[in-house]
Amino acid sequence: MERKELFFKLLNDEFSKYGFKYIKSKNRFTKKENGNEFIIEYDTWSYFFSVETHLEILIGEIEKIKKNAWGKSYNKFVTVGNSKSGLKKGLIEKTDTEEKVIEVVKNEIVFYHSFAKEYFKQHIDYIYLDKILNTNPGEIYDLAYNPIHTSFLAIIVAKLIKNEKIDELIIYYRKEILRVNNNFIEKYDLLVEYLKQMKI
Repeated sequence: MERKELFFKLLNDEFSKYGFKYIKSKNRFTKKENGNEFIIEYDTWSYFFSVETHLEILIGEIEKIKKNAWGKSYNKFVTVGNSKSGLKKGLIEKTDTEEKVIEVVKNEIVFYHSFAKEYFKQHIDYIYLDKILNTNPGEIYDLAYNPIHTSFLAIIVAKLIKNEKIDELIIYYRKEILRVNNNFIEKYDLLVEYLKQMKI
């Protein structure tokens, strides 16, 4: 059995116990629950020398809001997500020998039980998301990989929990998007317009 095949087989033996399905073509495990999708994905390098773990969530209600706001320009990305190294929970793992593959699998299983499981649970809670994003806006800029998608998420959760400072937050995140990449300002404005009309 090749190292890559062994890696995913051993992880599938574990993750399948918790409702995850292995998607071979995407090097990922996914679980769908209550309209949300939880993803554990692995970037792999040539000859399977190393892997990098990503945790991602597609929150059904939030993605529906984006889709309604943007119409045909909506592209499915992630609602929440980051790499393991971005989460400061580990670096890229070497998998250039079978022994290392087995060791990395053990590490990934520990990572799932000690961190990922709780990460998935916390990051579908709108009150928690609003607290970490909007108590001190801009403090966390990579909850959805980058400041653009994190800004989109921040104003959506502010609307969903009826944050009293939403008008201030809308102004703040618009400035942030203009600062980072003004190519996304049209999408931001469309999203804000939709949120203002949306009834909770």
